[in-house]
Amino acid sequence: HMVGIKMFKILENLRMRAENHDKSKLVPPEKDGWDLMDKEPSYRYGTVEYYKKMKKYYEVFKHHYDVNSHHPEHYGNDISKMDLLDIIEMLCDWLSYKEDLTDEEIDSTIKGQCKRFNFSDEMQSILINTAHRNFSKSYFNENDI
Repeated sequence: HMVGIKMFKILENLRMRAENHDKSKLVPPEKDGWDLMDKEPSYRYGTVEYYKKMKKYYEVFKHHYDVNSHHPEHYGNDISKMDLLDIIEMLCDWLSYKEDLTDEEIDSTIKGQCKRFNFSDEMQSILINTAHRNFSKSYFNENDI
């Protein structure tokens, strides 16, 4: 019984994170910066243009990372300071750029981000396993009961 109570506590905290995810983008000082960025083209992660845009809007990103703990930058890229809920929200954030991702897109996104933040191979595997078991259509097709 106590295990269920603890799991429901975590579930409630995840629900609150989902409801409040990135709300800092909707108010000053971030809102104006995000509005300006939205008027510009979006660039694929990791491209020169992507990083130029990030540099151009450095102050917006800095504030965003400072107030949102699901970004490794919040902790100076030291993921050992993150908790599992930060990690779950971060993973969902990484994979939310498109509604239906292929297995290859899931793997590519996670591997790219893990390389960017110097995550261990074990952490990368955990993130890929979590993503496939929760978001991959092929996983559900192969493992339907």
